[in-house]
Amino acid sequence: MMYSSLEQRRKSKKKLNNYIYDRKNKVTKKELMRAIYIFIMRMIGFCIIFKIVICWHNFISRELKSDDVMSSIINDTYGIITTEETHTATIRTVTQRPGQIPVFYNVFSSPSKVSLSKSIVKEQISLLLKNHDLFVRSIGVPFEVNNATLIRHDSEGDEAGTLNILWQHCRKHTTDKVVYIHNKGSFHTSRSNNKLRKFMTRGALSQACMNMPLSCNVCSSRMSPFPYPHSSGNMWAARCEYIQKLIDPLAFAAKMNVVRDELCKNCSCFPFGRFSTEAWVHSHPNSMPCDLSTAESFSWGYDGIPEDNYEIKLEPAPRFERKMYEKNQCQNTGKSAEYRLLEYQALYNETVGKSWWGWKFFNSNQANIDVVA
Repeated sequence: MMYSSLEQRRKSKKKLNNYIYDRKNKVTKKELMRAIYIFIMRMIGFCIIFKIVICWHNFISRELKSDDVMSSIINDTYGIITTEETHTATIRTVTQRPGQIPVFYNVFSSPSKVSLSKSIVKEQISLLLKNHDLFVRSIGVPFEVNNATLIRHDSEGDEAGTLNILWQHCRKHTTDKVVYIHNKGSFHTSRSNNKLRKFMTRGALSQACMNMPLSCNVCSSRMSPFPYPHSSGNMWAARCEYIQKLIDPLAFAAKMNVVRDELCKNCSCFPFGRFSTEAWVHSHPNSMPCDLSTAESFSWGYDGIPEDNYEIKLEPAPRFERKMYEKNQCQNTGKSAEYRLLEYQALYNETVGKSWWGWKFFNSNQANIDVVA
């Protein structure tokens, strides 16, 4: 009896322990639902955080790629586009079709003048020849240019950025010829700008400049030695063999500012700042310019610009005597061979050769000129 009572007590204790164990490990329906709810909310929170991270990443990526809007439209017809970093901006170098001449086109459009910009573009590209391949760098409001490849777009910028792309191309393709044009008059609208644009575009895109002789490495409608060597309106064709010798256009303005401080601080018409882009293509002592217009009415600036159907005859430039280029303004800027040679030395640490255009131009009018050799 005593044994039986002890056995019964053991069984009771075991039963109680089992009940306590089961109670501790038993999950009620309410607790299960709560656990599921917590799990779902944590997953939702994770997804929201993940989505925010992805959106932020995409936003940053778009900001970093803002210079390359629409660049993917290039097709196999124009070869492969590659990118390289220069001056913190992504640019694209272009391999044009065999036998073609690349035309680098700076297109600016402000929000209030998009229709004007489009009309100017339509006018200029109507002069393209079948041997031209058009490559556009646009600034401001982008829009499609027919039969062209958009190689870069910037919300802000100037001609120096487009000239840099042309210069980069010439450094890699030294046997090429290139053309540079821009939609002049899209920012400052005037009758004079319209006339100068038509005059200069015709020359830069002409058959004559395309077939320039070996004695010429820069060809335009008009080249003037005063007040500094330039082509008014800044549109021209050139040989890459010459262009690749020039200073990087993005660094040229700063270099010209130094030259101005050293050589021509009081010059009234020195090409510094944004005006330096007009002087860039003729800035090297190896420049061998030629121009096309026979009209004696126009030398530089805006006075006497010929109509856009002017007579074309390619000749070495400057084609006229000194008196044809002299005007009342800018009398104290670059009027001697001596100064011109000093500027070449300051920019490139080089002097000129026997074929320099300045020997004939200055010596035919200034006897016994004291030049720097």
